[in-house]
Amino acid sequence: PLVGTALNAWGKIGCGIILALSAYFVYINYITNPEFYKSLKLSREASKKSTHEEPAHREANAG
Repeated sequence: PLVGTALNAWGKIGCGIILALSAYFVYINYITNPEFYKSLKLSREASKKSTHEEPAHREANAG
């Protein structure tokens, strides 16, 4: 049981470190590089457009 709890504690610490590092990385990119955030937004918009592609085409044709 002692070994199990020790592994659990280290596992939690490891997960916390990984989460913190990834959050820190995104935060730094967002602060130092606005283009990074814009590219994220663009990729999200592109994925939205791909799902709503046909209505957009119909609107363009109608207009």
